[in-house]
Amino acid sequence: MSKFNFVGSGIASLAGAVIQIRDGSVAGKGIAIFKEAHALGGAFDAHGCPPSAPMAQI
Repeated sequence: MSKFNFVGSGIASLAGAVIQIRDGSVAGKGIAIFKEAHALGGAFDAHGCPPSAPMAQI
């Protein structure tokens, strides 16, 4: 089984994990995302948004 490690939970790491699952046929348990903040999304989402900002739905 292949194992992939991503450092940080920013959009690039999340996209990389999705691509490995979708295109690389990697099982989700073969992917680890190491992060420091309590929320996923890195600077893209972890720091909050103004109430008027549109929200991404995943």
